[in-house]
Amino acid sequence: MNLTHNFVINGQARKDATAIIDLIQEQLEDTGEIYKVRFCEVILDAIEKHISAKRLAEKKKPLEPMTEEEALQFERNALTFGSYVDVQIGTVPTTYLTWFSESLDWDLKTRIKRYFLSERGKQRLREEENDG
Repeated sequence: MNLTHNFVINGQARKDATAIIDLIQEQLEDTGEIYKVRFCEVILDAIEKHISAKRLAEKKKPLEPMTEEEALQFERNALTFGSYVDVQIGTVPTTYLTWFSESLDWDLKTRIKRYFLSERGKQRLREEENDG
């Protein structure tokens, strides 16, 4: 799955979730606090049933660094939006990538963090620290 595909899926999911949240807020506008709490508990229970335990466990386990091959491949990908659109990740400043990774979907955020755990990513961080 490429980066563009992930961004499209995540953007649509965020848009759909926001629309549903807006509808829920309208629905709850004139209800009492006890009803609101119970309503939210039911929604959370339903969400927990639909998210697999494996997916939740994956998000909690420590990240493993990318291999050298994975890091090289990752650097060849170009960003598809933002200040460095169409620029290969290997040439984007690490300060931007770090900031970028904190505001992204889980998959790309995880990949950037794994990249910085790799020897190649650590080397880039050191080089840019010395340059700046």
